[in-house]
Amino acid sequence: MTRAHQQSNQKVRVMNNEKKNLHSKSVVQKYTEERRDWLYLISALEVKRFISESLEDSKRQMSAHTKVRVKSIPLLNAAHTYGTLEYGTLSLQLLWFTFTWFL
Repeated sequence: MTRAHQQSNQKVRVMNNEKKNLHSKSVVQKYTEERRDWLYLISALEVKRFISESLEDSKRQMSAHTKVRVKSIPLLNAAHTYGTLEYGTLSLQLLWFTFTWFL
């Protein structure tokens, strides 16, 4: 073989090795990007689960707290059952009734 053939073969081998290395790097990079995306997704799901559990805990605490309060004061039971607007309407009706009764 001549020297020119050896040099061209060497260049071809180097180019093939570079292609293999680039392919390996792209595969590794793609794998790490997918893995990072999965980690982001998993962490987002963990945050969502933590928030939903916290909300459930606070709802349970609030319901236990309101049950105690509602049992002790009947007007709060009416406010809790009918909502604030209806409770306000009910109190206005009671106020109007007492006002007109004494006149």
